Amino acid sequence: MDSGRENGKIMVAVMKETSYLDSLWHHQEELAARGLPMDEVNRPTCERMGERDRALDLAATESIRQARQRAHSLIEQSPLAFLLVSDEGLAEQVNRQWEELWGGSGGQVVGRFNILAEKQFREMGVDHSFRRAMAGENVLFPDMEFDAAAAGCGSQRRWVRTHLFRIEAPEGGRAQVAVAQMDITTCMQCEERYHVLVNNANEAIMVVQDGLLKFFNYKALSIAGYTRKEDYAGKSILEFVHPDHRGLIMDRHRRRCQGEEVPNFYEVKVLHKDGRTIWLQLNAIRIEWEGKPASLAFLYDVSEHKKAEEELASYRNHLEEMVRHRTAELEKALREVRTLKGLIPVCSCCKSIRDDRGYWGAMEEYIRTHSDAQVTHGLCPICAERLYPQLFRSPADYDQYVRACVRDGEPPEENEP
Repeated sequence: MDSGRENGKIMVAVMKETSYLDSLWHHQEELAARGLPMDEVNRPTCERMGERDRALDLAATESIRQARQRAHSLIEQSPLAFLLVSDEGLAEQVNRQWEELWGGSGGQVVGRFNILAEKQFREMGVDHSFRRAMAGENVLFPDMEFDAAAAGCGSQRRWVRTHLFRIEAPEGGRAQVAVAQMDITTCMQCEERYHVLVNNANEAIMVVQDGLLKFFNYKALSIAGYTRKEDYAGKSILEFVHPDHRGLIMDRHRRRCQGEEVPNFYEVKVLHKDGRTIWLQLNAIRIEWEGKPASLAFLYDVSEHKKAEEELASYRNHLEEMVRHRTAELEKALREVRTLKGLIPVCSCCKSIRDDRGYWGAMEEYIRTHSDAQVTHGLCPICAERLYPQLFRSPADYDQYVRACVRDGEPPEENEP
């Protein structure tokens, strides 16, 4: 960065000198426009010049010579590579930095190399830029990778940033165009590595400013089914966001750019080119982009993950429903398992019961085994009167007997009232 600023200062100094040359040269043109006859080097003849005009002319000529000398001195000492060419594009002078940059010598270039005829410059549109420079503009030529060996003016291949500007010539000479070049090979290599990393990243990367897409990598295009940069460039981010999440996206983008604390990590729904909805995991931070706040977002497609989550939730709900249903069935079975059902074979004489293994047993034992009931013994009214006629002479005696059993909380022993 410091080297770039220093080179820029030198470029400005050279252009100031050439601008001064230009103003002095126009002074001589003004003298000619006043009708004064000019000599063979385009200077007014002394006979028609007044004392003041003659003094001004001499001062202008000397100033032109000194300014031109300063400009050439700056060019020679500059860390920038300079090539001075004629108004027809033919090389007339190079500085030491130009020789070092391209690995050539002045002898290979001066009088031989023509910038207007060189194929690599012609393909970049040098004709138009050269005409603008001759007209007095300071022209920034497109950055290019120049192969000096292919052009026959050196041995190096480098990326350069080129400025073209006019240098006036005194005393009727022909103006020149200065071709100032700065080596940006390292910068371009870094930029190339940056593009390789960004465009081959597995995450979509985009910059959103004022709700518009300002930058995006190839993954950002393909993640939503697009292939052309024109499908994204300069468009509103809302064109690609699902209606359910447009308000959320814009609110957080606006607040983030205003410096507020908002969640940086969340999931959003986006519209795919084919109309389906995809889920993206978004991680956004605030940055400065071209001097203004913006959101830098990293996005990752989590549609398959969301689909798996939904399927898992569905399976879980289905399993829980099956468990509830099975639990209800088991609870019902447990309630019914101790309930006697169906036909029970009972002996008509002794009242014994046959179990499922073919054994006969007492009814009381069968009931205790096949149910939760407890068996107690007592006397019915008929048996009580038959067995104990002296105690149960009337129904009232039996009622008294039952109340006594209930009050004591214990069933009477067998064969006892």
